[in-house]
Amino acid sequence: MAAKKEPIWNPKFHNHFAWVVAFDAFDHGAREPLAHLIENGELPDELRPALAKIISGERVPNLKAASKLKVSAKERLMIAAQIATIFELIDDFRTGDNFLSWDDEGNAMPPDKLINIVADQRGVEPIQVVNLLREKKRIVVEKAIKSLGVKRKTVYDLVEAYNEKMRNYPNI
Repeated sequence: MAAKKEPIWNPKFHNHFAWVVAFDAFDHGAREPLAHLIENGELPDELRPALAKIISGERVPNLKAASKLKVSAKERLMIAAQIATIFELIDDFRTGDNFLSWDDEGNAMPPDKLINIVADQRGVEPIQVVNLLREKKRIVVEKAIKSLGVKRKTVYDLVEAYNEKMRNYPNI
């Protein structure tokens, strides 16, 4: 498996997420979300080349890939976004620096890793908090597996597809 690239925060990606979802659904054989947005929304300028490729016939749905989908083409990126966001929150909590905390008198203390602050407040070692966060992440994956009726690999593939779209935006 290739080295995992960390997702980057991309405000335009998130502001135009409905369009990203619609293009992804089109690529997997569901044309309705894109048609609906074209009819009712304003196409972001940076996505015009993607739409032009569809109109010219250069970009067509991958129906072979669509037939293998375990999650609806219309829902896959929306579900992936939810899971990826939870993963990012857990990872940020586990590794994030420069969080402020306050002492018992309400005075701000120097910035510290949030994991250390929580460990101190709970009276445990930081590794115990890390292990708890890993367990929370595992629970999220297990719930996704159960609710979607898919394999673990599918859940991680969905998250990777979402992260790839975010990294490559506007080249979706």
